[in-house]
Amino acid sequence: MLGSDSTNFTHVYESKTLLGHEQAAKKAQVEVLDYYVKRLQELGWSVVSLGDGAELKAPDSDVGIRVYAYLGIPPWGADRGTLVLQLSAKRCPDENHCEPARIYDVEPYNG
Repeated sequence: MLGSDSTNFTHVYESKTLLGHEQAAKKAQVEVLDYYVKRLQELGWSVVSLGDGAELKAPDSDVGIRVYAYLGIPPWGADRGTLVLQLSAKRCPDENHCEPARIYDVEPYNG
């Protein structure tokens, strides 16, 4: 489910399936991050940084993305934890550095 905190440069997904299943959501954090890193690498993206989240750079471009999965409480979750996935646009001028995308006039995402 696309979360209410999404914008035109950051999308936030909140799992309804894992709502209230904190142990499963914690386990899924690592699996989801690993999935995105592996799939993007298969498409030629390079890992710029890896830690709590991952920053990756598209091949032959300065386009980047940050993938971050964490245990959170969505607004509709009634204080029950779930897995939250956040995908953010980045600009990566080189293989070792990414920065926030230069996006002006950010409007809430309505898609």
